[in-house]
Formats: sequence, structure tokens, C-alpha cells
Amino acid sequence: MLFLILILVPALALALAGENSSAHRLRLAAGEFDPAAGSAIAPGWYQADQVAAGPRGHRYLVAIADRPLGPEQRTRIESAGAEILGYLPDHGYRLRLQNHSVAAVQRLPFVSWLGELPAHLKIRPQLVARITDPGGPTRIRVVLAPDESHGRVLAALGQADATATPSGRNGAWRVSADVPAERLGAVLSAMAALPEVEAVEAVRPIVPLNQDGVWVHQSFVGPSPQETPVFDQGIFGCDQVVSVADTGQDHDTCYFRDTVHG
Repeated sequence: MLFLILILVPALALALAGENSSAHRLRLAAGEFDPAAGSAIAPGWYQADQVAAGPRGHRYLVAIADRPLGPEQRTRIESAGAEILGYLPDHGYRLRLQNHSVAAVQRLPFVSWLGELPAHLKIRPQLVARITDPGGPTRIRVVLAPDESHGRVLAALGQADATATPSGRNGAWRVSADVPAERLGAVLSAMAALPEVEAVEAVRPIVPLNQDGVWVHQSFVGPSPQETPVFDQGIFGCDQVVSVADTGQDHDTCYFRDTVHG
């Protein structure tokens, strides 16, 4: 009996260690990040020194919690001096805070880890693939955090054709530019190194899909053959004026907030 216990105890300890390790792993578009494994090694093309703080002196860190945060835990984080900007699966929370508030957040009992994500993980995989196979200029979009200036992004881009629009949440800036193939790796590195930059993504061309919309909106039977019960009644919408008003996505609406994972 004692021999069986001695075998089971180490096995149980290993199982618990594995469970805790997986709970602390973040699943990002650019790959997984596991703080227990140490800093993710930057790829060879990434050549930039991380900038310590945003234009207003804030740091951008990620807190990994041991459970989904409820209203009480969110309030405690905010009371410690941090602003919650968003969620990263699993149980990761993007924070903006001043340096003097870091220790207070670290002391919260439900915070398992607090630190900076490797900057190169901000860059979408489609852009990384373009570095080795550019095929001409690449149009990129730099996504900034709310309430931050786009000045440092424009300066780092150094391109006259860059455009900045306040099109994100709470008027957050989005900066787009066509980057020459020979500058792509350096530009992506410089963008990701800025803490106020949330992500760098490829700009996708807008393609009309009217032909697909015909069957999707009428029957969802298609594309070949299509079922178009509205058209079959002689209703084509000709000579009719339709007005559409759209104020953008409200990220705080109940339809987009995950009450389970935070």
C-alpha cells in the first residue's frame, strides 16, 4: 500500500504542474506564449530594442489570472492603478499602468504573472511570411491603444504616404502605409517595439461579394444551384432607396463581452 502511495504522489504532482502550466499559456494570433518557459526567442529578422514606455509614460503589461476575472477582481485591478484594455486567451488581461502601480498589481492574490509580451508576437503571421517572400510592397495597418498619439508611429514609418485615422475603439488611431519589400522587416520591428502599438496586421483588399450575398440572404442554399425565393417573386429592389446607419462595434455590449473567460 505504501509503495502504491509513493508512486501516485509524484504522478499527481506532475499532473497538477502540467495543468497549472497550461493554464498560464496565452494563445495569440502569432503563436503561444508560456511565461514558465521564459521569453520567446525573437526571429532573426526582428531587429529592434523594446521601448520602455508609451508617449505619456505608461507601461503596457499583461496580467495572467488564475481564473476568469469577475467584477470584484476587475475593480481591484483598477484600484491598484491599472486600466484593463482587453482580454487574451486564456485568462490574460492587457493592462495600461504607470510604473509605480506595477507592484500593487503583482500583489493581487489572483494575479499569477505580470509582465511584457515579446514584442514580435504583435505581428500577424501573414506579415511575417511576406518578409521572406514579399512580392512587392506590403500594405500594413498599425493598431494603437486608445488615447495614445500616433506621432511616434508616423515618425518611425518615415513615409509621406502613411495615413492615420481615428477608427478604433474610443477613437484609437489606425495607421496604414505601403512598405517597400526591402524595408518590411525593419519597419515591422520598429512598429512592434513601441508599447502603445497593440498589433501590426496586413490590410486586406475590399472585395464585393454581391453574387454570394444573393443566395446567402435569401435562402442560404447555394452557390450552385442557388435558391432565391425573393427574386422568384419578382422582387429585385430596383428603384428603391435604402438608408443604412452604422456607428461601429460597441465592444462593451453584452453580445461581445465574454462573461465566462473575461
